[in-house]
Amino acid sequence: MCTIHWLSFSRNFGKESALLAGLRAASGDYIATMDADLQDPPVLLPQMYDILLECECDNVATYRTNRKGEPRIRSFFARAFYPYKQSF
Repeated sequence: MCTIHWLSFSRNFGKESALLAGLRAASGDYIATMDADLQDPPVLLPQMYDILLECECDNVATYRTNRKGEPRIRSFFARAFYPYKQSF
């Protein structure tokens, strides 16, 4: 069984402050952080959880495989930032 909790702020305090507040308030064996724009689709959480257990790793992250419609400069920097892609 999975229990979901979220925090709601009275105003925009910034992403880093929100992330820190969420981590401080979190309790449980596993924690998922997601942007409100759902850039990382929640539907991937079960697959990420399975990978976490299978690989005995500390964390699992996602990356986009398709950058259609994105400005060329953003695609360039994304490729430079994520040079190694490992698939499971």
